[in-house]
Amino acid sequence: MKKYLKFCVLFFVLLLAIVINLISVNIVTAADGGIIPRERYAKGNYQLNDIISVAVNVANFILSIVGSLSLVMFIYGGITFLISGGSSTQVEKGKQIILGAIIGLVLVFTSYSIIKLACTALGVTTIENKLNIQLPQ
Repeated sequence: MKKYLKFCVLFFVLLLAIVINLISVNIVTAADGGIIPRERYAKGNYQLNDIISVAVNVANFILSIVGSLSLVMFIYGGITFLISGGSSTQVEKGKQIILGAIIGLVLVFTSYSIIKLACTALGVTTIENKLNIQLPQ
């Protein structure tokens, strides 16, 4: 019964953290103008800058969620490690969860850095929160 109660409390804390994160991500995305640029929506004359803006907005949305989920998994791994009660399998499980969260964060930050480097090499700049692409001649 005590183990079931711990599981329920942990589940609801994690669920609450995820819900709060998703609400804050939606508020920030709405404040920035949404994922899809609306300036040319009425006429439908989107350009290459707008397509890349959508890709960047989606990437930022995913990065905000992944960072929060990594934090949640790091906390879950720490809690698993702490409540292991000396059980070597639970200690190992907690270590693996923490290691997985760290590897996930490293992968996300590395991929972001590679994409940022590629955009810089292609001449993508930001002017007044809008992307400006200067393709090399």
